[in-house]
Parts: sequence; structure tokens; C-alpha cells
Amino acid sequence: IELEKRVLKIAPNHLAYRYLMRDYLHMGNLKAAEKVEKAGVRYCDEQIYRKSGISRVKYFDHKHRIQAISLDARGKHAEAEPLRRSVVKNMVHYYLDSYPETYLNERRRLASNLMKQGRLVEAEFEIREVLRQSIGFGGKKSSMTANHLRAFARVLLAQGRVQDAETITKATIRIMKASGLSDNSFFMARINMY
Repeated sequence: IELEKRVLKIAPNHLAYRYLMRDYLHMGNLKAAEKVEKAGVRYCDEQIYRKSGISRVKYFDHKHRIQAISLDARGKHAEAEPLRRSVVKNMVHYYLDSYPETYLNERRRLASNLMKQGRLVEAEFEIREVLRQSIGFGGKKSSMTANHLRAFARVLLAQGRVQDAETITKATIRIMKASGLSDNSFFMARINMY
């Protein structure tokens, strides 16, 4: 948190605002998160005013991502959904080819949002599309695909498909171990939490 605060003092940017807000949310400090969210939105609004073309669209998306994270964290998933959909719709034009993982991660967050709303069929459809695209970009055994498989397992678990979720989770672990990650890595620890 202190590092992110220093970054914001030296060179304010949307990522530092988003990460700092997310960290405060994870800590449960909603008041600090709200303060950072407002500052981040204000920063993005200033950039939107100054920019044009695709840069302007990107700052609208940065703003919407900050707002969606905050809304989702407060359980306001239905309010966050249109923001997430807008970001995904725009990102396909400027991130899919150059930064596919960024685009796919945002689309995965949309699937998670739908799951949290109890819209499990839509969430499954969305995450299956993410997996299809991920396999196309990174292959079946890439860490990118494994990360999305983990999200797929959560959707299956929410649907009550425990055996299917377990099968997918085991496949995810096999892929990650084959990629050279140790059992003590952060990613493997996250998998073992689910």
C-alpha cells in the first residue's frame, strides 16, 4: 500500500489507483477504498477531457474498471455488470490482438460478476468463450488457460457440479505444475484455496 501511495504522489496513473483501491477493499477498509476510488475516477475524468480517439476510450474503460471493482466488492453486482460489459466490448478493439490476456481477464471478471448474480448459465457461457479464446492464443497447456480453467471450476462448483469442478481443478494443477510452478508459488496457493 505504501508503495502504491508513493507511486501516486510521483506519477499518478489509473493502475496505481485501481490497485490501491483493490488492496484497501481486500483489507476491508471501505472508507479508504472509497476515497481512492473517487480520486481515481477524478484522474480518469481529467484524462478523458484531455485525450481523444482510442486514448479517450481507454480512459473511460479505466474509469469503469475502477467503478466496477468497487461495486462488485460491495455486492452491487447488477450495477457493476453494465460497466464490465462496456469495458469488454471496447477492449476487443484495442487489446485482443496486442494484449489478449488483459482482454480475457476482463471477460473472466464479467463471468465472475454473472456468477455472483446467480446467472450461472450465462457465466458458464462467458467463461467457456474465454477458454476457447485462451486456448487459441496460448494453447491448452498455457498458464493463461490454466488461470481461466480455475474460474471455470468455480462456475461449475456454483452450479453444484462438484465432480466436474474437481476434474477441472486437477487439470489446472497439472497444467501449472507442467509449466514449472512450484507447489509453494502464489498461483498454486490460490488454486488450492478453491
